[in-house]
Amino acid sequence: MAAIAGTFFLLFSFAWALLPGSFGISNFRKKHGDILNATGMLLWIALLLTHPLALFLLWHGFIYDKVCL
Repeated sequence: MAAIAGTFFLLFSFAWALLPGSFGISNFRKKHGDILNATGMLLWIALLLTHPLALFLLWHGFIYDKVCL
């Protein structure tokens, strides 16, 4: 049950990171220089990639087993 609740949480947080985050990074890129653009884009992509990684770890027992013991 905790894995299902965690999945819903991660899917909604992924949607939140994807949709408003893309508008935010677009506005950020308009106002800042090249180095900050690259840094912001890299961090946003890293944020997006952590969600599938967290889902994998949750469903394969690496997160749930450690937290619920």
